[in-house]
Amino acid sequence: MSHHLIVTSLRTLLSLAIAAVLAAPVAAGAAVTATTISEPVTDPSVLVFVEPTGFALKVSGTSNGGTGRLDLRCEGAAAPVVDANVRPTAAGVWTTTLSSDAVSRLTPRTCYLHAVPHGNPGTNHTAFAGKRIMFQRSRVTAVVGGPNNGVPYDFRYWAPQLLGRSIWQSVSNCGLAGASTITATTFHVSASAFPCAGFIAPTTSGRAGVLVDHVNAYLPFGAATLFPGSANALGLLASQTSVSTDPSTGNVLIRETENLLRCSPDAATVPASALTCSSFVPAGVKLDRLIIQQGDGRQALVTDTWSATDGRHHQVDVFYEDRLGGSAPVVSFPWAGGFTSYPPGFTQKPPATAPFSFFTRSSPSAPDGDISNAQGAITLQDRPTTLLFRTGAAIWTQYVRTLTPETPTRISFGFSWATAQAELTALIGAAERALGPTHCLVPNVVGRTLTDSKRLLLAGHCKVGKVKFATSKVRRKDRVIQQGHRPSTTLAGGSSVTLLVSSRLIGKSTAKPKAKPSSS
Repeated sequence: MSHHLIVTSLRTLLSLAIAAVLAAPVAAGAAVTATTISEPVTDPSVLVFVEPTGFALKVSGTSNGGTGRLDLRCEGAAAPVVDANVRPTAAGVWTTTLSSDAVSRLTPRTCYLHAVPHGNPGTNHTAFAGKRIMFQRSRVTAVVGGPNNGVPYDFRYWAPQLLGRSIWQSVSNCGLAGASTITATTFHVSASAFPCAGFIAPTTSGRAGVLVDHVNAYLPFGAATLFPGSANALGLLASQTSVSTDPSTGNVLIRETENLLRCSPDAATVPASALTCSSFVPAGVKLDRLIIQQGDGRQALVTDTWSATDGRHHQVDVFYEDRLGGSAPVVSFPWAGGFTSYPPGFTQKPPATAPFSFFTRSSPSAPDGDISNAQGAITLQDRPTTLLFRTGAAIWTQYVRTLTPETPTRISFGFSWATAQAELTALIGAAERALGPTHCLVPNVVGRTLTDSKRLLLAGHCKVGKVKFATSKVRRKDRVIQQGHRPSTTLAGGSSVTLLVSSRLIGKSTAKPKAKPSSS
């Protein structure tokens, strides 16, 4: 080989080597030391995955490492790496889209979404800045097939927020079906303080969970699951729900409307069967439930409004059930003592005033501040008729209320859950202030019978005070002439309202006219 050819070959190899060295940073990218997330835009963001379709999620941002490969991570998800092949442009700008299936796997979680260098554990939230995403999830269950095909009778809503999450189902399924805390830095999720709470079981202790005028009644989920095939019994009424979230906080507002049903031809037999319950008929009462979840996902306030739908007076006798989380839950009633376990059948006398709260922990040895075992509290706005342990891990609160066509009755309560006792105490303080004492809303009872007036006053959380009697020129006997407080006046719950009642109607003669003397 000639000397000239050798020199040319060496120059060619040297040029190729230099080109390779210069090209390497462009292909592999410089070291990534900082990234940002520009989309989703807000922090925190609330995204709701509505089954079954869901949605695809576009995520974009920047990197200072040129085309250096990135991992998109969602810290707090079961599998944090959601895309391990993010390739920025030479300018460090990148975009990726998560499929509906990928988003589904992130629900229902709160996580920290950010981009990191490939293989990075994702612990540096300062250099690799991201966004907190609350992936909430919604599902509606409807009857499939038969005469009630498509009729919704249950729902499920997963509602994670920044410091806690819950699961909600219909009032006759499980109600509050999960209440866990979330650790702010690691997004660790605790065990549930309430696996089911604030719900009304279809059947309980030889009767339905709710009686209307002493007769067994069922909410749609309870009716649809009474026995195999009951979902297709004629007369099943649809459950109606709506959910909205505050896009900045993730606070959740759930509304649920349920019409109560009775079995036909026999509403007395428990358990019901296809023979005793071949169809359903309206019970004349509906339940409107309002749920407000707040406190960054560690508190829920529930108001149940019971109202007549048939223009009649009704008595509602309802057992709400609250199941307590943990292997051996203990309860503390502050007016009665510290944490202890209670046997089935134990009845706790409520305090004299309301609202009031009591506490629960997962076991006698559960330490305060344990991030894996949330502790809880229940706040009741009104004193229940009965406060009874169904089992050592389940409490019944019974209410017997009278409602009228003019005045519904409301039962309100709250659930709080936290890691530490101090946090829980602050939450129940907020719950008691929000619920407050029940107010007496004075109804208009003038012209009503004394019996009807008592019902109306009771439905308005008032009571009859002194009853005086007088004759009247316009009111028949036993009708209210005058009341001590004007209608629509708001008083403290249980306030007395004096009534002036007609003892007899005067001014109209009831004597038979004398016979005229006959003319001779």
